[in-house]
Amino acid sequence: MFRMWKKTLLSLLLATALGFVSCEGSDGSSADGSAPTPAATKSLDAPPAATPSPNASAPEAPVAPPLPVENTSIILRTERVTGLPYVVGETFSVDVAIRGVREPAIQAYGFALHYDSTLLSLEWPLQSGDLADAPPEALRAPPPPPRSLRASLPPVQYYITGTSPFDNSRLDLSLCRLTFRTVSQPLQPIEIALSPAPDFELLIDRSFHPRPARIDHSATFPLPGFQSMAVTPPAPVREAEQAP
Repeated sequence: MFRMWKKTLLSLLLATALGFVSCEGSDGSSADGSAPTPAATKSLDAPPAATPSPNASAPEAPVAPPLPVENTSIILRTERVTGLPYVVGETFSVDVAIRGVREPAIQAYGFALHYDSTLLSLEWPLQSGDLADAPPEALRAPPPPPRSLRASLPPVQYYITGTSPFDNSRLDLSLCRLTFRTVSQPLQPIEIALSPAPDFELLIDRSFHPRPARIDHSATFPLPGFQSMAVTPPAPVREAEQAP
């Protein structure tokens, strides 16, 4: 249901680069001075884009095929866990960062966030990490199917998306900082994971090309610091031997 995200995001980024915004709203009405709808919160009920005719005379611009994920140097990863994740009522934060990026710099991102909502709640507002003027957006994920294809991961709770300023030239940076509150006592290690989100590009660079990346959530899958709550029963006390 997010099939318009990539096209809308690329349009907004291109408009920023050329110094203008479209005079027509997403609903087809003329602009009235109001702020344009952000890409991450674009109406999900918007009609799908028209399919170009196969007999159209204008050929599509050639697009270089994406590199195989195993050949990319870019890593999207969780890191810098701070706080007390195993104390009920306390908060802790996790950074989501990109490492190993080569020119051009990353312009936008989108990923699925997995965690157990019976143990954790995501705190608001989301923080932007190294991109102080570009806070991320969070879209609530639909309920998982009865038989999840990612049974080895916790359920997907949100799709996290964001953009960097168009003049950003930093390559390796923290995209966002996620803060969680522990709402119940974990009986096993807490797991927070990332994955590609459906209908989202994981990363898009300043040339508006998708960039493949490997995902590494080993810093939070599982979270360090878990101590088993199992209680060892006391040794039985022997009755004192009776005197003869």
